[in-house]
Amino acid sequence: MASILNVDQINNAAGTSAVTIDASTGKPSFPNGAVLPAGSVLQVVQATTNTATTSTSTSFTDTALTASITPSSASNKIVILTQGNIHLTNNQYNTFALLNLLRGSTQLMINGFSSDDAVGSGTGPTTCGSAVLNWVDTTHASTSALTYKVQVKIGQTSYSASATYNKNIGFGGNNYAQMILMEIAG
Repeated sequence: MASILNVDQINNAAGTSAVTIDASTGKPSFPNGAVLPAGSVLQVVQATTNTATTSTSTSFTDTALTASITPSSASNKIVILTQGNIHLTNNQYNTFALLNLLRGSTQLMINGFSSDDAVGSGTGPTTCGSAVLNWVDTTHASTSALTYKVQVKIGQTSYSASATYNKNIGFGGNNYAQMILMEIAG
């Protein structure tokens, strides 16, 4: 049989308050401004989607992959890890897609994927490959909710190409793209 200990506060040996447990969130707080050391993971948020987004435009289109996190300090870092796939159709050797990682409307990074990067010869009608965007956001300077998202666009349209982010390519079900956000103590 498991035992459960319910407490609101833990005192040190001298009887002075050492840790208080918030009744609504269950999160501990420490007296005298004590905090976890730099590099500690403070919170983790995960978002997934199985929705595909196709672009035939040279302008960025929002995908369904988005996640939000509210930092506890403006000086903490946010680590963004994304994983999905990119699918190019009607490609030639110079066909490529671009993925854009944003915080709100602020561009953090762009990554390009060409038909030569993906599985296949680059001359067939379609190629598909892994699409990863990873970033450490050190410039958010906020304790308000931060929303991160991925966008997709085709690099050029001269071959009537299209780029699909998170295309269902089989293998027994839908593909899932995911985004993981981690707040890291500064």
